Amino acid sequence: MIKKIAVSILETAIKFILKPFLCRVLTSFSGMLYFTIVKYINHMKNLNSKKTKELIMAILALNREKEARNFLRDLMTEKEIFELENRWKAAKMLAEKISYPKIQKETGLSTRTIARISDWLKNGKGGYKTMINKLNIHHHNSSRKRSIMTG
Repeated sequence: MIKKIAVSILETAIKFILKPFLCRVLTSFSGMLYFTIVKYINHMKNLNSKKTKELIMAILALNREKEARNFLRDLMTEKEIFELENRWKAAKMLAEKISYPKIQKETGLSTRTIARISDWLKNGKGGYKTMINKLNIHHHNSSRKRSIMTG
């Protein structure tokens, strides 16, 4: 008798509480998923916009460190520059297989941001890898030139 009552209560709870709740959650989730996909598609379109291309051309035109520093400072707030510095540092540390806790401690970035950077480093467009490789080659060549010049 108690078992039948318990089963009946469970069936009622599933029918009138859990099922409508799950439908709302799934509907909300699919709406969020749709919004995320649309936002991503619009973002990708923006990366190919005329304004973005002009910004990229301006960055490519920078020839000296001072020019770049001044351009970045005029373009962004100090906080935005600091955020980019930390993301770049995290990418380099991830490439060196340094742990998330150490990266978080040194950069102040959240583990979510570090995970996103890690994902882009592994599965992105290759921008992080390209620049890390270019700067490592440049660093090694500069060190060799210095040692040749001083040696």
